[in-house]
Amino acid sequence: MVPVVLDAGVLEQLRLQSRHTGQTHGLIALAAIENHLDALSTEWSTPSASFSRSSLFGRTQPQHRRTEPGVQTQLRLAAGDADVLDELVDRWSAPSRSALVNRALSFEFSEEHHGGAG
Repeated sequence: MVPVVLDAGVLEQLRLQSRHTGQTHGLIALAAIENHLDALSTEWSTPSASFSRSSLFGRTQPQHRRTEPGVQTQLRLAAGDADVLDELVDRWSAPSRSALVNRALSFEFSEEHHGGAG
C-alpha cells in the first residue's frame, strides 16, 4: 500500500471511477500517469537558471498550493510499481508522490469530463 494525499475532489472522482469500472484506485492512478506521460514529465521543470548580476541565485517557484482540502488515501500497488512511481517523482522533479498522482488524476478526470480522446 502506498499512501498519497489527494485533493478532496480528485479523491471523490477516483472513488466514482473505481465503482464504475471495478478497478482499484492504484490501477486507475497508474493508467492516468501512463496516459499523461508527456504533460507530467514537464509539469515541474523549470528553465535552467542563467546567472546575471541581478539574479545570482535561483528563485524557487511556488509549489502546488491546494485549492481544496487534501485527503490521505492508500493506493494498492505492486512493490515494483511503487518503485517506478518514486523514480518518476525524482526524474520529473515532482514535489512528492502525492503531487504526481494528484496531477495525473486531475489531467485524467479533466479529459474525461470534457470528452477527451481517451
